[in-house]
Amino acid sequence: MSRPSKAAAGVAKSKRDLKFATLNFKRLNFLTVKWTWIGGLRLLLWVILLLVLMPRLLDFFTHSFEVLSWRWQVDYDEGLNLSASWHLSQGHNIYSNSIPERFIAAPYPPLYFILNALLIKLFGVSLLGGRLLTFGASLLIGLLIGFNVRLLSQRSGINQFDAAAAGLFAGLCWFCLPPPYIWSTFYKQDMVAIAIALAGLTLVYYWQDRRILYWVAPLLALGFFAKQNELSAIGVAGLYVVWREVLKGEGDRLHPDWRRALFFGLALVGLILIPFGLLNLLTKNGYYNHIIGYQLVPWNFDDLARRIGRLVEDHPVLLVLPLLYLLVALIGLVRKGLEAKTWVGRLLTLRPSLHFLYLLAATASLFTVGAYQGNYNLTLDLFPPVLILAGAALSWVLHTALKTLPSRPLRLYAVGRWLMLGLVVSGVVWQAFNFALPATYFSFGSLPGTERGNLMERLASDVRQAPGDFLTEDLYLPLSQGRAVPYDNLYHMRLQSEEGKWDDRLFLQDLRDRRFGLVLLEHNARRWSKWGWQTLNENYELVFPDGIDLWRPRSRPLAPQHKLEQCSLVKGQDRLLLEGFSLDSVTKPLHPGNGLTLTTYWKAVESVQNNYTFFIHLIDNSGTLMVQRDAEPDWIDLNVKAGEVPPIIPAPTSTWKPSSSSLAVDQSLPLPSTLRPGTYTLILGGYRFGVNGLENMQPECATANGSAIQLGQIKVE
Repeated sequence: MSRPSKAAAGVAKSKRDLKFATLNFKRLNFLTVKWTWIGGLRLLLWVILLLVLMPRLLDFFTHSFEVLSWRWQVDYDEGLNLSASWHLSQGHNIYSNSIPERFIAAPYPPLYFILNALLIKLFGVSLLGGRLLTFGASLLIGLLIGFNVRLLSQRSGINQFDAAAAGLFAGLCWFCLPPPYIWSTFYKQDMVAIAIALAGLTLVYYWQDRRILYWVAPLLALGFFAKQNELSAIGVAGLYVVWREVLKGEGDRLHPDWRRALFFGLALVGLILIPFGLLNLLTKNGYYNHIIGYQLVPWNFDDLARRIGRLVEDHPVLLVLPLLYLLVALIGLVRKGLEAKTWVGRLLTLRPSLHFLYLLAATASLFTVGAYQGNYNLTLDLFPPVLILAGAALSWVLHTALKTLPSRPLRLYAVGRWLMLGLVVSGVVWQAFNFALPATYFSFGSLPGTERGNLMERLASDVRQAPGDFLTEDLYLPLSQGRAVPYDNLYHMRLQSEEGKWDDRLFLQDLRDRRFGLVLLEHNARRWSKWGWQTLNENYELVFPDGIDLWRPRSRPLAPQHKLEQCSLVKGQDRLLLEGFSLDSVTKPLHPGNGLTLTTYWKAVESVQNNYTFFIHLIDNSGTLMVQRDAEPDWIDLNVKAGEVPPIIPAPTSTWKPSSSSLAVDQSLPLPSTLRPGTYTLILGGYRFGVNGLENMQPECATANGSAIQLGQIKVE
């Protein structure tokens, strides 16, 4: 008997399929509809689930385009990353140990910095290149989440349609969550690191039985060198492969592949430790200090509880679905264990789940959310495994509930399946309509907008015109104009100075010298030590509080620029304590014909009985008097609003009384136009006219010079 041709067999199969797909109109009721109704319902439910994501997705891509096209810095860390990338593009060692003269931070591994340094070399200083890297990485994460859901579902016996639809839903859901919504376009390494780590784990799961698996090890190591958090992904991959190879077997026989397990584990360890050791050696332990030592910041349980509480409150359905999947998987595991007849068979049922291990590691990483001044970007690692298992759970629910119709109405098992389907689908729809507003996870005052744009334009103009160096938390502004900063991370400067790891005395003196022509700080973002904040307020005035606060140097500081220890002028019972003095800002050069602004700070030990005249002399290297000013003291009221000129009020010494506050005295000195450029010495003293003529006050000071106190040298240009 001859066999039918392939064409004839295909026609016969098509006729059978057509017959099976035809509705039975003679017995048309809800429980006897053929599979086409089930297929239609399945399609309808997936369409509904995808459609409810569309408004949020549209908002995400609109917002992303606005940030990508925004030229200004948005987040504090964007500036740090840009600064490190710029320094690397200039050939500087970004992991050098900090010294008192400067503080340049590079708190992350080098991959992201290297990529952006290349972009800076090619296109100049811009935030766009790094943001595009981040955005592309976020898109890849969404794609990988979908692929993992599809692969996991199919390997669990779910049909291809439900597996693919669940993957699409979970991948799109990534862009709807508040943390990815915000951090998908920042000049930061979070997304790049997560994308590399997730790609590595995906390949481990996809190639788990192939020799090519070893090539995943370099990719996983690369994730660690993008951001140190992704060390957890390396641990997940290593544990999964080793555990799986050790429990390899079939039936009731165990065949562990120790060689494969050992080689993969050693490859991961070597690819981490060898490059790390070399980098640390080349940077003289600076690499370790920057990415590990300096990151050991204070931890706060209240911050941890508050942030995790918000995650749970905002994502209840997404967090419950993975638990549902794990419960079903556990039931299946127990069933297989009970069916096994030997201990080896039971042992083989304990082979690990990569995505379960991934979820455990990501959950453990939430510990970092309690770090001092941490943010919700530290929760980003949690969402990929949550979405993968949630998508797999969703595919299982629809596949199980819509697989077949019950043969009899109201069968308990059937009712349970349909009830589960209704609860899960309605819960997911509710979650899609109730995603938290991104503004609750990040200050939206920093994001693109007309008002913010106008502010940044004004600040850019101020930066162009300001003399000297800058102290700023918006590092893009000076870097975009080719002006680097000596101190770029106030947050870590504070922590390290408080722990004794960095000497901040030179930095505090730079503030007293008013070295910085402009200080730009995030509004209400206090990343200062107690002494740093006090010194800033003494020497700078807040002239423009806004999203970025603008501070300018005070013409006369509230406290001495140069402090003097136990320095007094004495005459009889009268003792005048000189606490110190302040000169012009170091950004203001002195020229012949200009005036030298000099403020001295005094206290009376007891009530002063007599009036004294103060003199200030400018002498050259030979001791010749070049310029002088003799006058009774004038008090300067420094407690005025920003921009106002402090009033100068006569304050004869006979009116001085003991007080806890200093008395600021104006002793400014005019410089004649005939004065030659050079270095001169300032001396100060006091005298009065008594019955015997001029009577000098005697100095008691380490810098006493005859009847005067030597203050220091100035340079006239």
